[in-house]
Amino acid sequence: MTNTISVSALERECKTLFTELASLQDKIREKLSAYADGKTLKGNELVGWLGEIYGKLLLDGKLVHDREEHDFVCTDGSRVSVKTRKGFGTGWKTPKQKESAKQKEYRVVWEIDVSAKNPREAAKQAQDTMRDKNAFPWVFTVTPFNQVDRLKGLMKDKTVKVDMDE
Repeated sequence: MTNTISVSALERECKTLFTELASLQDKIREKLSAYADGKTLKGNELVGWLGEIYGKLLLDGKLVHDREEHDFVCTDGSRVSVKTRKGFGTGWKTPKQKESAKQKEYRVVWEIDVSAKNPREAAKQAQDTMRDKNAFPWVFTVTPFNQVDRLKGLMKDKTVKVDMDE
């Protein structure tokens, strides 16, 4: 059995708040529209609007029409799709990232050639080899890069080889 009386009571209690919320959202939409490159900000998708606009500002891009599969294009031609979720962070960095703000980011790559019947078997052989510290000398390719370069798919050309046996 449905309880429409309780729902109606809650609606009455929240009516003023919902009206204020709708007014604030309209004001936010108006402010964000100045950054939307002519794109219409549809619906009540505040978090999505912010994600697209923050992304295009962060990566020096331009928003595209909704008929495109991506949300904006960067000056270098990169196409970016934004997936934004509400979160409880205080900005672009998570608390864990703030603790290690002095650390740099690196892409570390280990390569191995194996013979196998299929890709899964090849991956399993590589995994087994990685777990065996005595298998052979460990050599990694290490490339430093920053967060913006990572988002754009660009990495600084400062790659080094690191041999763990040296």
